[in-house]
Amino acid sequence: MSIRFINIISYNVISWNCTKFNKSCFKARAVSIPFFPTEFKWLMMSPGLYLLTVVIIGPVLASASYNNVSKDQVIIAGLFAYNLSEVAPDRLHMDRTANGSVVELAVNMALSEYNESPFSQLRLTLWPYSTECDPARAVWSLTDALRRTDRSEPLVILGPPCEDSTNELVRLTSSSTNILTVSYASTTPQLNNATIFRNFFRTVPSFTNLNDALINLLGYFSWENVCLILESHPYYNTAAEALSAMNLTIVESIPPALLQYITTNSYCHIFLVYSQPEYLPNILCQAYNNRLIGQYYQWIFVGNTEISDLTAEVDSINCSSQELLTAAQSSFVIGFDDDANNDDPLVGISRSKFNNSLLNVSGVSATSNDLSVAASAYDAMWAIAISLNNSVNRLKERNQTINDYLPLANKDVSATLFNEFQSVNFRGVSTMVNFTTMTHNTLKPIKISQVHQNSLVAIGLYKTDTKLNMDYFGHQVQWIGDGPPRDSPVFINESVPLWAQIIMFTVSGIGALVLSFFLVINLCFREKKVIKASSPHINTLILVGCLLGILSVSVYTLSSIESIVTDIRSIFCNSTLWLVNIMFTLSFGALLAKTWRVGAVFRNPWSKRRIYKDYVLFLIVLVLLAVDVLILTVWMLTSPLYISVRMIQSPSAITELSFCSLSGEGVFFGILLMVYKSFLLLLGCFLATQTRGIKATLFNDSRFIAIAIYIVFLIVIIGLPMAIFFLLGRYILLSFFAITLTITGLSFT
Repeated sequence: MSIRFINIISYNVISWNCTKFNKSCFKARAVSIPFFPTEFKWLMMSPGLYLLTVVIIGPVLASASYNNVSKDQVIIAGLFAYNLSEVAPDRLHMDRTANGSVVELAVNMALSEYNESPFSQLRLTLWPYSTECDPARAVWSLTDALRRTDRSEPLVILGPPCEDSTNELVRLTSSSTNILTVSYASTTPQLNNATIFRNFFRTVPSFTNLNDALINLLGYFSWENVCLILESHPYYNTAAEALSAMNLTIVESIPPALLQYITTNSYCHIFLVYSQPEYLPNILCQAYNNRLIGQYYQWIFVGNTEISDLTAEVDSINCSSQELLTAAQSSFVIGFDDDANNDDPLVGISRSKFNNSLLNVSGVSATSNDLSVAASAYDAMWAIAISLNNSVNRLKERNQTINDYLPLANKDVSATLFNEFQSVNFRGVSTMVNFTTMTHNTLKPIKISQVHQNSLVAIGLYKTDTKLNMDYFGHQVQWIGDGPPRDSPVFINESVPLWAQIIMFTVSGIGALVLSFFLVINLCFREKKVIKASSPHINTLILVGCLLGILSVSVYTLSSIESIVTDIRSIFCNSTLWLVNIMFTLSFGALLAKTWRVGAVFRNPWSKRRIYKDYVLFLIVLVLLAVDVLILTVWMLTSPLYISVRMIQSPSAITELSFCSLSGEGVFFGILLMVYKSFLLLLGCFLATQTRGIKATLFNDSRFIAIAIYIVFLIVIIGLPMAIFFLLGRYILLSFFAITLTITGLSFT
């Protein structure tokens, strides 16, 4: 008796398989259901009995028959890193490199589940290769697999796990073959372009996906200005370039080795770290030593990082674990959530059962990272199986088979496989497995953690569909200060307030009125005996000098007004310098000239006495004034005064001060003028001493000269150092009052 088979569409069978192999995994396909021969025609006489036979007995017979049918074989070249001790340290950090033995167990688990399923249309065979993250070994593995299949059998590559070997292999397969390559661990951003790397997929997200969560975190706390601590490596450079394309101001990009030159006076307050885990203690140690920690600073480490990575004691640094922990307090860590709850998968087994299955294998020791990578590899194997299985039906429609999918030929068949892989969509044990159109990556939740005391506490979760949820894990963000630090220091433009300027304008105006009143009295009553005896013309010269001094107070006040153009303010600064020096020379020089005349007249006997007219005294003052003009002219031609802007920085604020300043050459001329004025004061002391015994009190001003010299000395010796002291600090207002009041005192003296 022979049994023939016909093809019908059986949704019942697929629905039955949902507990193991969900309906979303396979499209409804034709399955073989037995059609009974003529010996059992009596069954056809009863439609109900026939339907019952087909529904109940058919699937059993079909399953037994289907598994006995020879299936087409597809080779899976699995690239693993078995001996991590042989892997170069600089290749371990980029991706979540795991124990290859654990990963291979997970892959074989998925293979067995698929191959033993009654609905698998192919026989998948794993050929494991050990690459140890070496690009040369990865290329050799591809070459060996092609040799063994004689390029006449379908070949799919699973892996490699590391960045360098993945880059090398994918660039080779994308440019010269049709081989489907699926990575379960490589997160390198350099392979994000699905147009160029059309046959490359991965069940892990790209490292650049962390930038999306980072931008949301920065926006959550209103941080717009950041500084990058960027290790010079293509892996991190690509991620940083993607970050710079976003709406973010990168104040500075600093290699880890140059972090020691960043001080508390910099504009950097929010630090984003893109670096290997083994470099993190060095970075934190430099931050600790440079005091770039505390309530005014925030550190954000991008990439999966453990608390042990941050506090590991390294011989090359001079920080203890406790100091590193202090530096890391309240810092954020942004990494992929490898602990996502996937205990209700649509394909395969649950996450908890998956972990237990691996841990229960004798002789296998698996870390949390091993289990996480193994879960991604398990999902990758299922994605390959589903896409291959679905491709069989598509190829049948064109009278083709999977055997037409060859490494170096028939791009139409490979395009079908790639399209089926692109449409894969299921919830696996590691994440929701579906592939983005632009990058062929899967998306995964991103966890925001924060260092609390001596542990890393999960705070928020970022998903592409729900965005950032900082309350997801129920833990509060902790700050060292009262709240989140500012992304830059507060900018304070400290200038002379308006009320102070009004006060000095008022004082200057009152002083000018008083001096003008004295000048009018001197001119109107110059014929009076008392005024005439004191030389009214010389008195006029003295009062004009005092008026210039009072005028210089107003001019200097104008130089402190921030709203005036800087060049105009510089002119006011230089004008003040001229007016003060001319004031001193006119007033004090005229007083000295008058005293000299009194001495020259009254110290000689009557027979030798000579009368000196006022023009002689004017000539003396003119000579003294010429010295001032000469020094000031050379000064103005070489290095005039200018408006200097001084930045006083602290972790919390940057204070900007603008004031009249002089260069190095200006200091020389300033000292020269001080020496000259001191000479005039000494000359005044000498003349006062010489004339103090003269009895003609109406003509003798020696006592007033002594008082004036004493007051000038006190004003200069107190006012000038105070002005300089206040100016060196941030006391711009006190410096302003010290200078203006000193000039006012000199003017009235």
